[in-house]
Order: sequence, then structure tokens, then C-alpha cells
Amino acid sequence: MLMKDKILGLLKKYKQFILFCIVGVINTIVSYVVYRLVLLINVSFIAPSVILVSASVMGDIAGAINSYFLNSRLVFNNKSARSMPKFVINFIIYLALSALLVWVLVNPIGIPESWAKIIATPIMLIYNYITNKFWVFKKKLA
Repeated sequence: MLMKDKILGLLKKYKQFILFCIVGVINTIVSYVVYRLVLLINVSFIAPSVILVSASVMGDIAGAINSYFLNSRLVFNNKSARSMPKFVINFIIYLALSALLVWVLVNPIGIPESWAKIIATPIMLIYNYITNKFWVFKKKLA
């Protein structure tokens, strides 16, 4: 078997996960841009931890809106509105875990704010793919 055939076979086998990752890159860019923009808002009467967590949450919300539309249509081919409540529940859990992880990375561990979200993203990617594939966009058996 030629290397080209092996690569094409792997692409076919993992097409859904590859598409999920591509959509994830787009979502991450959207999320990170919003995160950094919110961090630029320097409001002296708000605690830095509140701004940090708010920036993380706002970035994740922007990424999630993008995620729902791209994943439901392109990745999981599920245009049913019935997946929306599951997506919202899953997203709320994701949001809490992601914000907690960013906070832990910055505060107790001491990682810079600009890197915390980047480090948290691949960890949350695994959680998100599994829950989206096997719960949110799971196809009903006929």
C-alpha cells in the first residue's frame, strides 16, 4: 500500500474528528480574540480575578455560538433543533470547567493570562468532542 493510500485512509477514518478540530481552531480564534479584548478593558474598581473569569466566559460564549452552527451542520450533520438544549447544557458544564481551569492555571500555578487559555484549550477539546459526538449530536438509531 502506498503512503498516499495510507494517508487517504486515515483522513477518511478520522474525517469527523479532523473537521471537529478545524471548527475548533476557528472557535478558538473567535474565543481568544474576545478573551483578549475583554482583558484590555482595564476597569480599576473590578477585581482582576473577576475580569479574568469574565473574559474567559465571554470568549467561550462567542466561540460556542460559532461552534453550534458549524458543528451541527458541517461536522455532525445534525440540523435538528432538538440538539440545542443538550448543547446549552453541555456548554454550561464546559464553561464552568474551562473558567476553573484558566483560573487554576493563572492563580495557584502562576501561568500568564495570555497563555492560560491556550493551555486549557486542548484539554477542553477532548471533553468537548466526546460529549458532542456521543451525547449532543448523537444520531438516533432507526
